[in-house]
Amino acid sequence: MIILTHLHWDHASGLKYLSESRVLVQKSELDFSLCPSEKQERYYDYKSNDSYLNGNSFELIKGDYSLSEHANLVYLPGHTPGSQGLLLEQGDSSILIAGDAIPLFENWYTDNKRINGIFHDKNLFIETYEKIDSLATQVLPSHDSFVLSFFENEELNEVSRKVKSYFSKNMGVI
Repeated sequence: MIILTHLHWDHASGLKYLSESRVLVQKSELDFSLCPSEKQERYYDYKSNDSYLNGNSFELIKGDYSLSEHANLVYLPGHTPGSQGLLLEQGDSSILIAGDAIPLFENWYTDNKRINGIFHDKNLFIETYEKIDSLATQVLPSHDSFVLSFFENEELNEVSRKVKSYFSKNMGVI
């Protein structure tokens, strides 16, 4: 199983190497990626012969979606029409793998939270920030190399091990 936060080329183009995979993506994201606006077209790879569309089975999600007791897909529109994140919960802690809803730590962990400069709908993006604020105790952005240092933190390593264990036992993945 592969969870894609959205279908921009920098997140989805590697699917061509993982053909015949089960891919979870928001329906609104796949629909838009097939016929993006002129302004957004350059971010999608739908015309190429080795596109992410070839050979993969897409499971289309509509809105928030529960994967398990501790793992949920969270609909986060704004950057793209169908952006989503993965919310992992353990006790009182939660970690959101935010995709490009939060590309850099500076977009989220500052006094003045700033939305990504590439967006489909600014108002939806602002609503998404409010939603993230209500859900997650920690946010992992998608394009910040500092994210790797989070996994030096023993508490987060334990959460990561539990998530991998859950998916391995219950879904045969990872």
